[in-house]
Amino acid sequence: MGSDTSGLTTLVWLTVNVSYRRDWKMCDINGNVYSEVELVHEDGCFSSNISPWSQALVGKCANHSCMEGYKFALKGDGITCKLAYCIGMPNVATALLHEPFGLYRDLGREIVACPDLAPVNFATITAETGKNYQGTITYACNRGYELMSGDLTRQCQDDKAWSGSPPVCEAVVCPDLRIEPINFATITAETGKNYQDTITYACNRGYELKSGDLTRQCQDDKAWSGSPPVCEIVACPDLAPVNFATITAETGKNYQDTITYACNRGYELKSGDLTRQCQDDKAWSGSPPVCEIVACPDLAPVNFATITAETGKNYQGTITYACNRGYELMSGDLTRQCQDDKAWSGSPPVCEAVVCPDLRIEPINFATITDKTGTSYKDKVTYACITNYVLKTGDLTRQCFADKTWSGSPPVCKIVACPDLTPVNFATITAETGKNYQGTITYACNRGYELKSGDLTRQCQDDKAWSGSPPVCEAVVCPDLRIEPINFATITDKTGTSYKDKVTYACITNYVLKTGDLTRQCFADKTWSGSPPVCSKNTEDILTKNSQYHVTVTKKQTNFPKITEYKKKTQSDILEYNRDELRSNCGAVKTEIFGISIHEGVLNNLSGQKRPVLRLVRTDLSTGWSEADLSSGWSNRLSTGLVWGRPVLRTGEGSIVSQIKKTGQSTIYDCEYGFVCGAEKGVDGIKEPKSMFHTRVELEPFWWVNLGQVYKVQKVISTNQMDNYGHRLTKMLLHVGIDTSRMNVCGQFIGPAVNGQVIVIRCNTLPEGQIVKLTSFHTAPEFFHLAEVEVYAV
Repeated sequence: MGSDTSGLTTLVWLTVNVSYRRDWKMCDINGNVYSEVELVHEDGCFSSNISPWSQALVGKCANHSCMEGYKFALKGDGITCKLAYCIGMPNVATALLHEPFGLYRDLGREIVACPDLAPVNFATITAETGKNYQGTITYACNRGYELMSGDLTRQCQDDKAWSGSPPVCEAVVCPDLRIEPINFATITAETGKNYQDTITYACNRGYELKSGDLTRQCQDDKAWSGSPPVCEIVACPDLAPVNFATITAETGKNYQDTITYACNRGYELKSGDLTRQCQDDKAWSGSPPVCEIVACPDLAPVNFATITAETGKNYQGTITYACNRGYELMSGDLTRQCQDDKAWSGSPPVCEAVVCPDLRIEPINFATITDKTGTSYKDKVTYACITNYVLKTGDLTRQCFADKTWSGSPPVCKIVACPDLTPVNFATITAETGKNYQGTITYACNRGYELKSGDLTRQCQDDKAWSGSPPVCEAVVCPDLRIEPINFATITDKTGTSYKDKVTYACITNYVLKTGDLTRQCFADKTWSGSPPVCSKNTEDILTKNSQYHVTVTKKQTNFPKITEYKKKTQSDILEYNRDELRSNCGAVKTEIFGISIHEGVLNNLSGQKRPVLRLVRTDLSTGWSEADLSSGWSNRLSTGLVWGRPVLRTGEGSIVSQIKKTGQSTIYDCEYGFVCGAEKGVDGIKEPKSMFHTRVELEPFWWVNLGQVYKVQKVISTNQMDNYGHRLTKMLLHVGIDTSRMNVCGQFIGPAVNGQVIVIRCNTLPEGQIVKLTSFHTAPEFFHLAEVEVYAV
C-alpha cells in the first residue's frame, strides 16, 4: 500500500498469498465503495482482528458476515457466502489461502513507472524492487563472462527512464597453449580460447599418455583445466616361450621392435608367425608360432609283407616289416625311419614267393598232371589217375610250402572198384556183373510195387561211384474212391489207397446192396477188386424192380377210368385211382399197369386213410425218372415205402444230386442229448428232429455241398429244424459256383422261418456249379441248422 501528499488513503492493486486465519472473512465483489467515487476495480476485500489495514472492511462486504471458512461472493445483485479456496481444509489454523485481492481507486493521479528493460545477454537479474519510481534492478554477468561496459545496477527515475546503461558481458579468454607444443602429441581438435572452449591432443602412433590431460577446457578464471599431456612410447609384454622353437633375433619390446623364431630340427611351423612386431596397441603382431614334429607320409602297403613293429610316422619314428610266410626279401629295407625332411630312409622292401623244386622231373605211374599253377609258394600241381585207375596212396594235389618243399606225397594209382550197394526195399537183384569199373547191377521192384525214383540198372564208374541213384520202389496206389462217392452208401473203414489196402462200404438206412461189392482191395495193377456197390431202397414188397413209373399217394378223389383208357394216354399224362377202385379193378392179385406191379400190400398200407388215391405218373423217358411227392398228412414210412426208382430220382424239374455228397460248414458244433449235427447230415435223406447240420454261434455261418461235378442248378429245397428253434433262421442266401472262389448268388429266403418249414429257393437263371453254399445272415451272432437240403439240377 502506498499514500500520496494529499493524505488520502489509496488502495493499490496487490497480488499476494495470504496466510489464512480461521477468523478471516473474504469476499469477491464488484461495485462502488462510495457512490461519489467510481471504483475502477475491486477484486476482493477481507476483515481480520489483526488487520494491518486502516479500514477493516470496505465495499459491499461492510454490512455482511459469513461463517468461518467461507467468503463473500456476488450472486446476481446480492451477496452470498461460499467456501474459501484454501490449501488444506478450512478451520485449520495453518491452512493457506491462495487468492488475489485488492482495491484500486482512481483519485485522478497516475503512479510513475519505468518501461520494461530488454534482456541482457550473458547476464542474470539478481535483485529487483519494481519498475515504479525509485525501483531498482540489479544484474550479474554469467559465469565465465565479465563486464566490459555499462552498469550492473539501474534505478527507475521520476522521468520514467532507467539510470546508467545496459551492462555488456563478454566471455573471458585463456592464454594460447600452442606456444608450448607437446612432445610426441598432436592437436586433433580446437574450438578456441574463450570460456568453455576446448583443445584436444592425441599421442602419436606408438605412444601413450603417461600423465596430464588429452582434453583441456578454458575456465572462468582464464586458466586451462588439467595439466599438459605427457606421451611416452608404448612397450609390449614379454612373450611366453615357444615349444620346440628358438629365438634367433630380437630388437626389443618397444613399439616396432621385432622378435624372430626358428622351429627346432625335426619340427615345422604349423600355425602362427616366426617373426612378430610390437604394435601401437601394445600387442605383438600375428600369433605365437606353433612348431610341431614333422610327419612322414603313409607308406604304401608292401606286397607279401607284414608290419611287425611301428613307433609312428613322426620324426625319428620307425617301421619294421617281415616277409610273409613263404616269401623272402629280394631287395629294399625291412626297417625304415622318418627323417627331418619328411622322407623315409631306405627303400620299400620287395618280398617274393619262395620256389619249390619242379615235380615234372619225377613222373607218376598211371597218373598225369592235369593242372599246374607254378612252383612258387602256394602254387599247386594236380594229378589224375588214368582211366580205370583210382588213387591208392599219396596225394593227387600237392602245394608248395614256405620251406620250399611240396605238401603230401606222390600219388599211387590202382584200378577202380565201386563200393557195395545197400539193399533196396521192395526190390530184388535180377542181374549183377561185378563191382569193378563198368560192372553193372540190375533190380526189379517186387509185385505190387513200382519204381518212383532212381534207376533199376546201375553201373560202376571211373569215379568209384555207381551211376544214377538207388531205386525207390513204392506200393502202387489205386484211385481214391472218395472222389466218386457211392449213392446211398458210406465208407465205414479205409486203410488207404496203396497195394493191398482195403475200403469197406455200408448201405445207408433202408437201403440194401443191389450189385457190386461192399469190400474192395487195391490190386497190383492199380485197380480195385470187385465193382462199386449199388445200394437201392428195399421195395420188394411194394413195387417190382425196373419200374418205369412213380406212385404218389394223394387225398384227391377221382373216378377210376379203365386201364385200357389209360394206355391211350400220351407221355407225361396222369391217371389217378381211388383205393377202392384199384382194389375192385386189380383185385388181390398182383396187377401190372404199364410195368408197375400193384401189390395188395400197397392197398393195405392205405387202410385207415380216408379215400386215398394212387397217382400213376408217366414222364418223358428222355428226361429220366419222376420223383415221389408225399402230400401232407401221410407218414414218412408210407412215403418211403411208395418211392421207387433209381438212386438219383429225376423229374421234369431235374434230379436230386446232393444226397450223400461231400459237405462242410463254417464251424463244428458238438451236439448233445442224442442229436447228430455233422455237416453230412444235411444230405443224408433223413428228416428227423435230431438229425441236422449245426454250426456254432456266428454272424454269418454257412454250409456247403460238393455235387461232385458241374450241374445246372434249378432249385434247392431246405427243411428247417423240425421241433424247436426254427425261428433262428431269419435270412438265408444261396450261392452256386464252380469252386468257393467263384460263386454267384442264386436266390434268397427272407424269414423268420418256423419249425419244420420247407423252404424252396429257385435258380431261374440255371447257374452252373459244383459247389452249393447256404449262408445265414443275422444282425447278431446266431446258430445255423437245417434238417435236410435237397439240390435239384440237370
